[in-house]
Amino acid sequence: HFSYIRDKVLTRLAYPHQARRMGWSGRVMVRFVILESGAIEELRVEESSGHKVLDRQALRAVERAAPFPSPPVPASISLPVVFRLD
Repeated sequence: HFSYIRDKVLTRLAYPHQARRMGWSGRVMVRFVILESGAIEELRVEESSGHKVLDRQALRAVERAAPFPSPPVPASISLPVVFRLD
């Protein structure tokens, strides 16, 4: 289910206007636990992009994407979220 989880989070990701205007990009590693109910807990930034606005947006995308498919046991997920200006 990892690719489904990743895709669901990325569809809820928005590039912050401030970051776009300033030309900021980066990679945020987020970590969270998916409970048997599909809800999340322990959501946190494991590795920062170096820009708080990008880090916060990555966390918001995970929150908006929940709930997830119910795993048989709680599942710990580390997910890279990349912000790149094209």
